[in-house]
Amino acid sequence: MVLGARFGRPGRLLGGAVLGCIAALPLAVLLAGVAWTPWWLAVVALLVPGALAAAAVEAEALPVPYPVFFRWTLATGMLTTAGWRGAQLAMPPTNTGAALGYYVAGMALAVAVAYYHRIWDALTID
Repeated sequence: MVLGARFGRPGRLLGGAVLGCIAALPLAVLLAGVAWTPWWLAVVALLVPGALAAAAVEAEALPVPYPVFFRWTLATGMLTTAGWRGAQLAMPPTNTGAALGYYVAGMALAVAVAYYHRIWDALTID
């Protein structure tokens, strides 16, 4: 039990950083596909959200519970990638307008995935 208490906080902090990077990964891939974008801008677009998410976890300032944040970030990455693959966009996407639209749609649909328990409760009226 002491081991879990000792390493729980750094693990959660690292988890927040990784989750922030996962949510930003489609944006970084999108920026990597734009011809005029320098390579370092895609790296910054990946690492800054990870650092911000880690800082929010550390400060306990996440506006949502951690499990909801966890589900949202994973669903954002998966739904965006699924949309790109379903639309048969090149990887990295060269049609930036469509790719950005799928990214925003993926983030919006991920909210429903993150709050699936509330939606399910609303749909199943006793």
